[in-house]
Amino acid sequence: MRKASHSFIEWSKNALQIDFQGRVIFFAPGAIFSVSKELIHKKPISFYKYLLSFLEDHIDPEEGHYFERTWAYIFCDMNTKIGIIQDS
Repeated sequence: MRKASHSFIEWSKNALQIDFQGRVIFFAPGAIFSVSKELIHKKPISFYKYLLSFLEDHIDPEEGHYFERTWAYIFCDMNTKIGIIQDS
């Protein structure tokens, strides 16, 4: 794995404009989630190209692991209620 030049907290602030310091982070273990076409289209393609730039220089960049923890925040507005499905 290629080590990131920034910590997860710093990367989130810079790349996503989200400050996770002291906050609970909701994430989908194993990257099992779905996203509607409408949510994907709410952000400009330049945003997604910017995020891809963190992944282009190595087969296993640490930022890829940051993505695993931020999918919900990448695709949803921070003010959007994130649905959580729990096994019964």
